[in-house]
Amino acid sequence: MALVIEDGGGLNPAANSYITVADFRIGANVLGYDFDTKLNSELETFLREGLATMQRKHSSQLKGYRAVQGQPLDWPRKDVQDDRYMGMFIQEDSIPSEVINAQIGYALAYFDDLTEKNTEQTGTLVKRKIGSLEEVYSTESVTNNFTPFDAKAEAHLHPFLKKGGLTLIRA
Repeated sequence: MALVIEDGGGLNPAANSYITVADFRIGANVLGYDFDTKLNSELETFLREGLATMQRKHSSQLKGYRAVQGQPLDWPRKDVQDDRYMGMFIQEDSIPSEVINAQIGYALAYFDDLTEKNTEQTGTLVKRKIGSLEEVYSTESVTNNFTPFDAKAEAHLHPFLKKGGLTLIRA
């Protein structure tokens, strides 16, 4: 199933991505991923899974509300205030670049999970025998070499997430 790109109108019920495969290839390449040998259908799966994760984790936390009733994706949105820019509102018919970058991040996190790219295993197998007792174990350790892409993706969305906690209101 081919990707259907959300253009900011919120009117296409089949929309299932904020970014094309071609743009994803470029974005992934900038981040050090070589997807030249990957089929478009594989990359479409990464993008769909990344978007599904993003929506599952953050739909209820986003500021504002969906621009069109019944739209399939979280964006475009109405009444989203960006605190980084003196409280300016995001245009109701746009998809912020941070949202697109978050989808890229979640898609790469999905790829990393499939390939275990973030994991490096080292160690040797140790065998000890004392009398009739034999013990076999590994000195293998697992280390995470990179900041997980889902954490980076979440950072892209941070300006558009509701802030928790108390707010001081002075009269």
